[in-house]
Amino acid sequence: MWKFQTMKEKSGSEAIMKMEQEADLLSLIQKIANSIRNTGSEENMLMSAGTPGQILSAELNCTIKQAIIFSMVFNLNFNTEMVTITDMASFLGCEPINIASFARDLEALKDLKLIRKQKANVRMFDLNGNNLARYFVPSGIIDSVCEKNKLRIIDNQYDSLGDIFAVMNEMSEASRCMEFGLFDLRSEVISLIHDNSKLAFSKAILAQEIGENSILIVSQMSLALSNGNESVNLINLLKDLIPDVRVQMSIKRQFTSEHHELLKKKLVCFTPGSFKGDLMVKLTDKFVSQLFEGEQDLLQPDRSRKNAELILHEIISEKTMFYSGEEARNLQFIEEALMPVNFRKLMKKLSGKGLPQGVNILFYGPPGTGKTESVLQLARRTGRDIRQIDISETKSSWFGESEKIIKQVFDQYRMLVNKSKITPILFFNEADGIFARRKMSGKSSTDQTENAIQNIILQEMETLRGILIATTNMAGNLDKAFERRFLYKILFEKPNMEARYLIWETRLPELEKDFIRYLSERFDFTEGQIDNIIRKYIMHQIIRDKDPGPQDIINWCREENLQEGYHRVGFKM
Repeated sequence: MWKFQTMKEKSGSEAIMKMEQEADLLSLIQKIANSIRNTGSEENMLMSAGTPGQILSAELNCTIKQAIIFSMVFNLNFNTEMVTITDMASFLGCEPINIASFARDLEALKDLKLIRKQKANVRMFDLNGNNLARYFVPSGIIDSVCEKNKLRIIDNQYDSLGDIFAVMNEMSEASRCMEFGLFDLRSEVISLIHDNSKLAFSKAILAQEIGENSILIVSQMSLALSNGNESVNLINLLKDLIPDVRVQMSIKRQFTSEHHELLKKKLVCFTPGSFKGDLMVKLTDKFVSQLFEGEQDLLQPDRSRKNAELILHEIISEKTMFYSGEEARNLQFIEEALMPVNFRKLMKKLSGKGLPQGVNILFYGPPGTGKTESVLQLARRTGRDIRQIDISETKSSWFGESEKIIKQVFDQYRMLVNKSKITPILFFNEADGIFARRKMSGKSSTDQTENAIQNIILQEMETLRGILIATTNMAGNLDKAFERRFLYKILFEKPNMEARYLIWETRLPELEKDFIRYLSERFDFTEGQIDNIIRKYIMHQIIRDKDPGPQDIINWCREENLQEGYHRVGFKM
């Protein structure tokens, strides 16, 4: 994702051109640095650099003096990550005041992207330090010179915030894989912000006049927000961003005492955590609107393709469902309540009366009765996307991780609600595993973890602003505390004979009516079981290239109904 370009300019002298072609960049830099050490004055420095200085200036497309200064900073970077005017004066053997004339050349090198500068700001490390500007050669240039004898300049200017986030994602991943140091991550992110100051995102950050650590924190929280994480654990974030433990502790103290500039300027606020020791923070809504001005699409789910985390309502296929009278009436009422216009009125009315603005619904009943498909069809008809939760994803073998995962589920759903025009559905399918009765003893670590997960879910359901639907085959195992929090509990029973007839007739209209009635009366199937027979019917059509006969269908029905004494699964070849 990083873009590079090679800088090259030919010298006027043929001799120098020949030497330039044969030049080893690292050797040139070393020769220049060794020759100017302790020269004491600018005049002596220029004379001592000699021909290597001329060659390097042509390579860098800069003046000889700038090439010499670049060599000095390059050399000093192997001793210290940040080079100050004092470091340069010590290297040349002169007083720091004598380096004042280097200021314009250092700026020119910065504009050429050959070196980077960090502002003279004691807040840079949130600890007391000297107030001198600091300079360094980007690691990408050092690596290219040392490893490939080439000069590669990083082009940090991008057209959109999405491009910047893509680069930041790549750098963060490289840092996690230990391919990119935290110092490099810090300097590159800060440079991204400054080099793209025309973008609304950078303008919003730079306008706050905050320290560089704060810029880094805001940038990473914005990246997390675009990835679906509304809140972040500050302690973990600082560990991922700042190598100095003293600095981490200093920032933590400033946050806990509510003296940190991000809190004072109301750019960041606290949000409840899963555990007492958690320090969860998020960007304020006002600041988010400034950061993402004109690029709010980065906070919207990608509707151009199938979303990995969302089931988009427009891609759900229509399917005719059959219910008993009571089920049909209940589901019709739920559908009307979830229609966008009615739902907005409902939320406004509940808010006005100080009541919870969450609608928690439980679908329960035997397997195959259409609970899951009903949720999909409900979403399709009301124009709501579904955030479906895989129960296995909420379980972790690592102590404390499962609780954090389930907390993150609700954090991400809150963010999804905030950025969606129509409130999506949070869907826990086959939720027996996490909605079951809490363990009374809680002695084992597993019991403690499961109880902690359930307590988090109970708390979240109490304060939910949105729509939660859970399905279960075993309502009897449901904890009583969960039962109270479900506003609607709809029982899905096996279809009666009339409903079974309609299912058979709709799925296989080519069958004789009398035969459909026989199947409906003879086999007390759920809709899911009937669908299994239909699938076998279609497979037989394709493989045998002919329609199955009535006896084939009856045999499959008997095999489907284990109570008939058939233990074989599938159908005979």
